[in-house]
Amino acid sequence: MKQNKNILRAALLLLLVIAAPEARAQQLITDNGDGTYTITMPAGNVTVTADVKKLLAHKDIMTKVETQEWTGNVLTFDANNVKVWDGTTQLTETTDYTVAAPTGTLQDTGDYPVTITGAGKYAGEVVAMFTIKGKPLVIQDNEGHDVQSVDNAYTITTDQRGGATLTLVTPEPTTPETPPTIVTVDIPTPVVVDHVDLDRIFEAGKACTLYLPFSIGVDKLAGGTFNTFVGVNTAVTPWEVQYSPVTTGEIAANTPYIFIPDGSNGGKIVVNNGEEKVTVCTANQHTTENGQWDFIGTYERIMWTHNTSDPEYTAAREAEIGSIYGFAAEEKSGATVGQFVKVTNNVWINPMRAYLKNSGGVAAPGLNGEAPTTELPEAMKVVIVEGSETTSLTPNPSPWGEGSGYWYTLEGQKLNGKPAKKGLYIHNGRKEVVK
Repeated sequence: MKQNKNILRAALLLLLVIAAPEARAQQLITDNGDGTYTITMPAGNVTVTADVKKLLAHKDIMTKVETQEWTGNVLTFDANNVKVWDGTTQLTETTDYTVAAPTGTLQDTGDYPVTITGAGKYAGEVVAMFTIKGKPLVIQDNEGHDVQSVDNAYTITTDQRGGATLTLVTPEPTTPETPPTIVTVDIPTPVVVDHVDLDRIFEAGKACTLYLPFSIGVDKLAGGTFNTFVGVNTAVTPWEVQYSPVTTGEIAANTPYIFIPDGSNGGKIVVNNGEEKVTVCTANQHTTENGQWDFIGTYERIMWTHNTSDPEYTAAREAEIGSIYGFAAEEKSGATVGQFVKVTNNVWINPMRAYLKNSGGVAAPGLNGEAPTTELPEAMKVVIVEGSETTSLTPNPSPWGEGSGYWYTLEGQKLNGKPAKKGLYIHNGRKEVVK
């Protein structure tokens, strides 16, 4: 308590010093002895000038560090290869930020942390990654055809580990300068390589869908847990999409999973295959089915839209709107984290992800029952079932925002406020009737 009081006193004193000399400011504060203070403001108007700085951690700030190619020799880091934007405005080094180069020897492939510190109108610091990537390599597939890197899909390189490394790339829009072109990951004929990497950073505890073109023992993967689709339980409210962790055997090629990162390895999945070769191929794709529900992976970007002028429009995808659910990895557009949310107009999914599809009406109460009812829910909760234990992927203690004041439909859709329409809803984690 004493420490907290000292902090409060210091804050008050700092505020008063702005309006009066420090000696006078000391006289304006009276300690009441009960953890509170009385402030006597000086006579006359007080003008306070605030120097407001924007934090580099703000969502508007984007950073990029140019990669360099592995040569086998020690590389020199160049701070000019660091770029920072505030929205679409590129910032200036020294004026707006400073750069601290990575420590250690920059020689092997990998990610090396670069600290960027705010200056001038910017404050705080962020850490970006300087990446040394492998040297491009051309190899042959099982039919003797040359295979080489495809921009924004995968790369084939060599590095200090020797042999060939195939890196699967999952491009994201990280800067306004060079938005990525989403490319289909297409490896129709098996390619055998020495190493497989996945160029994607996962946030600890933030579940996502994942679809990979190779099989590997689950004990040879580090970075999180893979969970396979079990089914949809409609006997509970809201409905539950159930998954089960894969603890033995293999993670199968071309099979969709829910992946839960544990935050290790800098947020990356590490494939520890040792001397064992890895076969990569996108053919023979599998859909995990149970009853009328399909969990489907994709190696191409898919767009669901009613806009026939959109270059990605297809009549087949438009017809699916209303029966497709996308996984909400973050809260936006009314979706709650950890739910499958019904797809509406102008929704897309990127390669190496997965989605849920209802293939024939709504299941009756029970797990994957076959008798149809009238309407699919707007959203469904996702749970991990392991033995008798069930864990929700929704981060709140209650999946319906108990104690938060939020309102939800019985299907789990979060509303903007108290509904005007009469009916039964969920409010503060409990069912409540709106009359």
